[in-house]
Order: sequence, then structure tokens, then C-alpha cells
Amino acid sequence: MKPPLAWALLILGGCAAGSRRDAPPLVTPSDGRRERDDAIVALLDGQPLRWRAVAEKMLEIDPRTAVETYVRWRVVDDRRKELGVAPGLDDLRRRAEAHVAIARKTMPDKEFRDRLAADGLTEKEYIGRLADSAWMAQALTLDLIVRYQGFVDGTMTIDRVAFAEEAEARRFAARCKEAGFDAAAEAVAPLKGVRRLPRETFARTAPPSDPTLDGWIVEALDGLKPGELTDVESSRTDLKYVARLVDKKMGASTPYAAAKEAVLASVLKDPPSPEEIRRWIASRLAAAKLEYPAKRSTNN
Repeated sequence: MKPPLAWALLILGGCAAGSRRDAPPLVTPSDGRRERDDAIVALLDGQPLRWRAVAEKMLEIDPRTAVETYVRWRVVDDRRKELGVAPGLDDLRRRAEAHVAIARKTMPDKEFRDRLAADGLTEKEYIGRLADSAWMAQALTLDLIVRYQGFVDGTMTIDRVAFAEEAEARRFAARCKEAGFDAAAEAVAPLKGVRRLPRETFARTAPPSDPTLDGWIVEALDGLKPGELTDVESSRTDLKYVARLVDKKMGASTPYAAAKEAVLASVLKDPPSPEEIRRWIASRLAAAKLEYPAKRSTNN
């Protein structure tokens, strides 16, 4: 039973929703440069790989990837410092308990218990270990940052069906008026070129990108009341959408310190999805300006 997708994995790997990958080994920072440089980050055929050797070789082999990986971490850490996000021990414990509660709901009881047994842990011990881990501290920090952005910007929750052909989209819109959105979506689901997307919740400033929900469609949705549908909307990717507004919340200018209890309660009830987190990171990267210095000539 793996912990939730961690900050490190989402920043470094951009992993897909639902993927299960182990967290990378974490090296505890040290005040001593020599101690940090000599820290062992992994073993290769039993031989230690040291922090400095790996870092220098990565910059030598693929400097662009190394820099962009650092920048993905940096935009998150800058925001953490800006907001003053610092989950307490009780917060981490509650998040670990929420994770286990979700795991219990999403897998058979026997599988849940077998996974605990494979690790030699009781449920209480697993919660305690998870709450004390750097992994959980990173994951909850990112959860809080992303969810607070939704508080600031406002959020929308929508259902949408995507169509390759406009004619089919218009037939669907007509069926919605007769039978309702859910019944119409169920009827068209088997058709080629039609895709009903899972329910999506997003900050207004970071709408879904897979597939793209264009700004003008977000504006159309913003003019609706919950339960109402858009017209057939054309995307710049040539897909056609009919979307239903499920819920929308207006943004607020409340500082994080004043909103943090409400933000934490929201995370515990319904943590941000991997896609929601990826969209937030992508929006921060898009707003950042990354430049590389011009290469110096090697000619004498």
C-alpha cells in the first residue's frame, strides 16, 4: 500500500494519475558541505553513489533537464515560503489517517490487510510511519498550496463530453434537453469519437489541459448556474464539447494564515487530484521566465 503521490514525484516525474511509484530516496540536508557532498544517495552493484558525483554528472550529461527539474521544485518551494505553509504534526497525522480511510474505500478489505501484513505493520503503525515521513510532509505541503490557490482564484466543478464531430455534438445537446445530461451521455458513450470525461474540479486560473478546456469555454461555464449546460463549444484542438456546470465557488482574498484551517479541512475531505496538481505546477512554470546564458565561443 503506497502513500499518496508525493511532492517529489509530481515535480520530478510528472507521473500519470493513478500510477504507483516508490518515492525516491531522500538525503537529509546537512550544515556541512563535505558531509552533504559525500552523502550516499544509492548503491550500484553494492557500490555507493555519492551526492556530489551524481549532481555533477547530471549537469554535465543533460544540463537542461537538470535545470528544469530544479526549476519545477523551485516554483513550489518559493510559493511555500511566500505563503508560510508549514504543516504541523497533528495536520500530518490527520492527512495520514485520511489517506488510509481512502485506501480502505478503494480496495477490498483482504487486499488492504494483505498489504499491511506484507510490510509487517498494523494499521496504526502504518499511519504513524506515514505521518512521520518526509514524503507525507512534502505531499501535504503541495496539497495545501494547490487547494489554497483554488480558494484565491475560485473553483469550478464540471462534467463534459468531448466529440470529434460537430454534428454528433449537436445531436447530443438535443438529447440532453429531452432526457437530461447523464442519460444522454450514457447513450452516446459507445460511439466512436465520443468521450465522457471524469468529473473535473479546477481553479479558474488553471483549467484542464488534457484535453484542453479553452478560456472562452470557462467563461461560458462561468455564466451558468449549477446544473445548466453550455451550448456546443469548439476547442482550439478541434474537439467539440458540451459541458455541465456542477458547482462553482468564487475566489476570496483571504491570506493563507487565516484560511489554512478551511484549506486543510478541504484537503482532508477531498485531496487535490494528480491532474489538479500538475495543472497548478504548469501554470507556475508558464508564468516563470527561464533563460539560459549564451554559449561562449571556444575559438581563440
